[in-house]
Amino acid sequence: MRSFFVLFFTGICLCLLPAPAGAQTAASRTISGQVVLSGGPAPAGFSVLLTIVTSENAVPRAQTPVARAVTDADGRFMFDHLEEVGGNAGREVFALIGHFPAHKDGVVFVDLRQQASGNVTLTLEPDREVDAPAPRVEASVRKTADEPANTRSNGRQLASPEAREAFARARESLFGRHDPEGSLKDLKQVTKSDPWFGPGYLLMGLADMQLQRWSDAQWAFEEVTKVEPANAEGYLGVGSALNEQKSWAAAQKALEECLGLRTDYAEAHYELARSLSGLGKLEDAVAHAQRAVEINDDYASPHALMGNIYLQMEEPEAALKEFQEYLRIEPQGSLAPEAKEMIGKLKKLLEEK
Repeated sequence: MRSFFVLFFTGICLCLLPAPAGAQTAASRTISGQVVLSGGPAPAGFSVLLTIVTSENAVPRAQTPVARAVTDADGRFMFDHLEEVGGNAGREVFALIGHFPAHKDGVVFVDLRQQASGNVTLTLEPDREVDAPAPRVEASVRKTADEPANTRSNGRQLASPEAREAFARARESLFGRHDPEGSLKDLKQVTKSDPWFGPGYLLMGLADMQLQRWSDAQWAFEEVTKVEPANAEGYLGVGSALNEQKSWAAAQKALEECLGLRTDYAEAHYELARSLSGLGKLEDAVAHAQRAVEINDDYASPHALMGNIYLQMEEPEAALKEFQEYLRIEPQGSLAPEAKEMIGKLKKLLEEK
C-alpha cells in the first residue's frame, strides 16, 4: 500500500518524502513549504506532486518543468540548489504548481532575486466544476476517432444536487477527516446516481487503498478506466492494486497502458519496476526504477527497490549505493530502519571481501 499512495499522488504506493533540508551553502537557493488541501492537510499516505518552473512571462503550466518533488504525508516539500536551474540564467522567480485529484491546480510564485530562500504555503481548492450540474452523456453514444477518450467523465458534472452534496461530503471525509470508510458510503451513492462519473470511482479506489482492500480498489480503478479510457491515474491505480496482490503480469499490463498515456509518470515507472521485479525481469525492473528517479530525483522508493533488486543480482556495491541514496532522500521514511540495517550488513560484507 505504501508504494501506491506515494506514487499515485502518493506512492500511490510507497510513502515518499522530499529531500531533507540538510546544511546549506551561502550560495544555495531553496524553496520549502507545505501543500494544504482546503479543509485540511493531505491525508496520511498521500503525496501531492509539485512542479517548479521558471515563471518569466509564460503561463506556468505551459513551461517545461525544471524540478519535481513529492511531498510527505503532511504536505511538506523542499527544492534545493535552485541556483543550478534558475540563477545561472538570471531566472530567479519560480512558480510552484501543486496537483491533486478532484482539486484545482494550485500555483504560488516565489521571488529569490533578493533572498536565498523562501517558505510558502500552497493551498489546493476543491474543483467545484465537478459538482455543478451539466447535461448527461449517455453510455450509448459511440465515440469517434476525434473525440477525447475521457469525455464521459473528465469535466463531467453531477446532475443531482443530492449526488453533488454526497461527493462533497466524501471528499471532505477522505481528505479532511481522513475517514476513508465514511467517504465510501457517500461515494457509493454518487456512483449509483451517475455510473459514468469517473472522479467518484477514483476517490473510491483511493479510499479502498487506504483501507488495504486491494481487490475493491482494483475494481474501482478499473471503473475509472472504463469511463475515462485516457485517464492515466486510473491505470496507475489498477496496477498498484494488482501489485499489492502480487498479480505481477496483470499489473504490468495496466502500468504499460498508463505509460502509453503518460510517458513521464514517475510513479508508474516505479510501480512497473515492482511488477517486473516480481516477474523476475530484474534488468528491465532496474531500467524503469532508474527512469522514475530521472523524472523525479527526490523519489526515494525506487532507490530502495533497486537496492533489493541488486541484492538479488548479487551486486552488493550497487545495492549499498541505492540504500544510501534512499536514506539521503528519506532519512525518516518508513523503510529507513530496514535500509540502515542493510547498509550495515553490506558494509561489513564488502570490508570482508
